[in-house]
Amino acid sequence: MGPDLFAEITLLLGFTVGAVALVGRMLRGVESRLREDLKAQIASVREESALGQARIESQIGALRAELGDVEQRLKGRINGVRPG
Repeated sequence: MGPDLFAEITLLLGFTVGAVALVGRMLRGVESRLREDLKAQIASVREESALGQARIESQIGALRAELGDVEQRLKGRINGVRPG
């Protein structure tokens, strides 16, 4: 094994190590971007969920009010009083 072969092997190993390091940095960058995208999506889903819950609670309130009105009319009819 001559010095030229040793130098070529060393150079090839150096390029390989450099390429692996570069790919590692690229993957960390991709992972970081994916993590940030996922956090943004989670925040969006939470916001939509909160808005949906507020809408549902509002509808429940409206239905309760309507039910109260119906209940009062029925009580009036049962007691012989007609709503005017």
